[in-house]
Amino acid sequence: MTTVPAELTRRLTDTATALGVTLNSVVTAALAMVTGYHAGSTDVVLGTTVAGRPGELIGIDDTIGLFLNTVPVRIDLSPKRSASSCIRAIDQQRTTMMRHDHLGLGHIQRAAGDSATALFDSLLVLQNFLDDDTFTDLEAGHGITGVHYHDTTHFPLTWVLTPGHQLTVKLEYRVIDDARARAMVEQLLSVLDQISERPGHAVGAVELVGTADRTALEHVWSQTSHPLDDRTIADLLARRAEQTPDLTALVFGSRRLSFGELDRRVDQLARFLRHRGARPEAFVALALPRSIEMVVALFAVLRSGAAYLPLELDLPTERLRTIVEDATPVLLLTAATDSEVAHCAREAGAQVITIDDPAIGATADHRLTESELAGFTGAGRLDHPAYLVYTSGTTGRPKGVLTGYAGLSNMFFNHREAIFAPTVASRRRR
Repeated sequence: MTTVPAELTRRLTDTATALGVTLNSVVTAALAMVTGYHAGSTDVVLGTTVAGRPGELIGIDDTIGLFLNTVPVRIDLSPKRSASSCIRAIDQQRTTMMRHDHLGLGHIQRAAGDSATALFDSLLVLQNFLDDDTFTDLEAGHGITGVHYHDTTHFPLTWVLTPGHQLTVKLEYRVIDDARARAMVEQLLSVLDQISERPGHAVGAVELVGTADRTALEHVWSQTSHPLDDRTIADLLARRAEQTPDLTALVFGSRRLSFGELDRRVDQLARFLRHRGARPEAFVALALPRSIEMVVALFAVLRSGAAYLPLELDLPTERLRTIVEDATPVLLLTAATDSEVAHCAREAGAQVITIDDPAIGATADHRLTESELAGFTGAGRLDHPAYLVYTSGTTGRPKGVLTGYAGLSNMFFNHREAIFAPTVASRRRR
């Protein structure tokens, strides 16, 4: 738990009073900016708790019962919009929604049209259990010297803020590590400080790069060369799955797959492919539509040590035939065995397998052992081909271009450091 300095707490309260809004609205705006920074979005949805005790209902304050409810709040973080405008809009939205506080989150989610996808991943809880005067009375009358409570939720991130002479901030987390959690709390305090000092400034002018991120970025920008990492892309996925198994890795329509689930499916399919002939220096053709299964298949081929050959489903038959005859894949993973691409693959000697083959689901999904990866262990494995793509060629005949495991890993690390990290860090300032 982090305690906000009394001076900053006072300024936040004064800012809320000057804008004619609640402290909750000010905090919600700040948290939305932090969330938008990490999500890379200016359209943010947060969950907030409401008391469920409308003031116009006579006797509601004395009624015993749990009326708390969780509702979504959508925040527009357009960079040119002022922070004060954003705060007032949140407050107005909250006022408008009060008449619907009794609606359950499940009902709201169904009304939104996609009951399988969570509306938000971050929940904000503003605790207002005891004000200072009430606590003083309890202490004097009953000898109570402290009040402690502990709540848990199923949301990936839960922010609990408790007003008082000094505002307190507590972050409960499931999908990030301790260092990232501390950095996010630091970010929130920084944004609250900036909003209280300059509520009229644009949202895009709010500094969101925390100390940890700034140090990391400065380190990246100061480096001109790096030793090549000896891990494959599939290795990196496995490591991420170990670190954050419950974090969402893939989203396709209403379907979601966590890193842990993705990694297990990759191991399962890679083991199956190995049993069917996938190995280093061999090609596995992929003729699948864009889907979660396509991503699983791609990583599974890389984990098996083979190289994948992507085939576009709408290519002319003759072009497909030319490609598979030239590449001679040992396997073809596809959605249908009676397709034109399946026919061409069989003619080239490939074994055709459907991605929903029951035998795949019956294969063990634990981590592949070194003995199972025979021929694809040690530093030398990075010299094997990772994927093969075909260009049109100067003569019109498809020409294959190979990329090795070392090149693929190098491209990943370069993109992460030179493109993704600076882009994410600066996105909120554009």
